Amino acid sequence: MTESLSRKIPIKNVYYMLAYAWDLPLSLQQKKLESESFDGIENLLASLFEFHLSLLIKRGLVKEYIENRQPEQLLKGKLLMADSIKERTMQHKKFICQYDELTDDIVINQLVKTALYEFIKIPTLSPKILKRLMRLRPYLQHIQLNNWQKNIFKEIKLERHNQHYSILIHIAQLLYERKITQEHDGKITFQTFLNDTQLHALFEKFLYRFYQKHLPTYKVHQPIINWKLSGSENANALTYLPKMHTDIVIEDNNNQIIMDAKFYKETLTKTQFDQERLHSVNLYQLFAYVMNSKFTGKKYGILIYPMIDQHIHISYQIMSHTISACTVNLNEEWSKIEQRLLEIITSILLHS
Repeated sequence: MTESLSRKIPIKNVYYMLAYAWDLPLSLQQKKLESESFDGIENLLASLFEFHLSLLIKRGLVKEYIENRQPEQLLKGKLLMADSIKERTMQHKKFICQYDELTDDIVINQLVKTALYEFIKIPTLSPKILKRLMRLRPYLQHIQLNNWQKNIFKEIKLERHNQHYSILIHIAQLLYERKITQEHDGKITFQTFLNDTQLHALFEKFLYRFYQKHLPTYKVHQPIINWKLSGSENANALTYLPKMHTDIVIEDNNNQIIMDAKFYKETLTKTQFDQERLHSVNLYQLFAYVMNSKFTGKKYGILIYPMIDQHIHISYQIMSHTISACTVNLNEEWSKIEQRLLEIITSILLHS
């Protein structure tokens, strides 16, 4: 459904969106991005992966202490005599020992190696990028491959000592999810790189990070809005109410803008008489957010879509609240996209 839409977005703009969503320094790869053309998003990602993996190899793989238990001829660490007797290792002049060992063969490095091998299997990969990836394999030959069990990425905790793995793990997770790949006869073939769900999530997270960065004097957050209930409903009844998870809320002491990001193949829907309309569900959802928000100042609601066929920027006054619907053209130069996103917000704040 979203294939034609994703193809309208230049590869470099997809990178910029990912850079905001993943909190990457835009300047780090900007020259590389401008000097290299990419045929398909898989080549963009593979190039970014190779670039960051090369940096990681130069810096050195992270190591951790892991608990080891195995037969040893020389005593090492803690002797497990009961286990040695049970497993009859002393017949071979060995004892079961338990000890901590500092190693780089740990989950985070296993995920990186597995992602490297997954990229190499993609038949549409550029020969130039493939060659660069192949050169990195010997540096990881002592690391085991990981079979990517469910929830494996939830085990990864990015902290100060391994924060530089961030983009590698993000890319590995995209590969793992299989939302961007389809395995057939042992080969990985890229479909539309980002499906409906991923495009929506990327668009939303990009907008959230963008406004966080460019509106430092405002509070940019994603609160859950509670329903304004007038009765004394019991706890069981409350469990049936849907949660109002906001995409982006921008506020200061006087104004609150609740923004809901949507990513559809068609911005507008059509009636049986071929008249264009806003998606009613989107409008009802946003209005519910605005009406139930406990913010005491002036409240605004914005529906934001990627531009498909026409530019839209319309506003309505509904029960003293301004509700708007607008589009941003993701096919433009990136500087114009940034300018448009800021205009959407400043046009409200400057006239409040």
